[in-house]
Amino acid sequence: MDSSVVSKLKEIFDESRLDVVEHHKGSVCQSCERKDFYDFRYKCLECNNYDLCGLCFETRRTSKDHKLSHPMILVFKSLSPEKNQLLDQIIQEKDKLLKETAKINIFEGSECKICKVSPIKGIKIKCDICINFDMCWDCFGSGEEHEKHSKDHPTVVFLLPRRNICDIKSLEDCGELGGGQFGDVRLVKCPNNQQYALKTIIVDPTDKKSLSDANMKSCHNEVQGLTELYSSTIVKYYESQTEEKDGKKYHYILMEYMQNGSLHTFLKKIKLDKLRRFNLVLLLIRGIRRMHKKDLYTRILNPKMC
Repeated sequence: MDSSVVSKLKEIFDESRLDVVEHHKGSVCQSCERKDFYDFRYKCLECNNYDLCGLCFETRRTSKDHKLSHPMILVFKSLSPEKNQLLDQIIQEKDKLLKETAKINIFEGSECKICKVSPIKGIKIKCDICINFDMCWDCFGSGEEHEKHSKDHPTVVFLLPRRNICDIKSLEDCGELGGGQFGDVRLVKCPNNQQYALKTIIVDPTDKKSLSDANMKSCHNEVQGLTELYSSTIVKYYESQTEEKDGKKYHYILMEYMQNGSLHTFLKKIKLDKLRRFNLVLLLIRGIRRMHKKDLYTRILNPKMC
């Protein structure tokens, strides 16, 4: 049975289309002072009514008394004034938030990298610098450092466990989108009619050209990092699943479907003036910089695959 706080959080954060980037009407970035910005929104869990746009958060900008180490709630969708007010109320009653979420929330598959508790319960804290570095609230609050992780690193708060989009086996195949040396990408549709791109990588022990288990483990770890690398300039990776069939390993990666195709296709279809092309380059740089800051490096940068 959901507590009142968890029920309110589910009401505020509609989980449908979490990748959608919307205008955050009524919100003001406290760093660059942009109003109604079109980007992800980060809300401080410590400061009163303090928001940052995605660009300012990614470039580590602050203002007033806000510190980089303050935990930030990631808000994907534009919230109504009523939902914003409700969220502010929940944040102001933080002790109640921590107490009630601890009874309900279970982040399956997660592990606190400091105390090693698994799964994490209550709310989850993710370092925005260290790759795949999750913490429970108690360890985060203690300020304990671990290997490369510093207590001064910026962090993102997860107030609710994120549900899987759907079972890979329930997806409807809608045709091929492209392919490469180690797999193909197909357009698929969930039972709710939402479309996604599904990449399938097959590891065949009898095929010398097939990816080795070691390379696949490295690829899997990178994908796991990408699933929680939120940026409006990066194609969203949702989740990955693996199954064994006929002596082969099938690795499935579910990604955001870009209806306008690759950057290469988009530029061929639409003529852009110099200013818009320049802005597009800046967005590309922002996305690449975001990935490299998390030690996630693109193995190949091809306009036809961007």
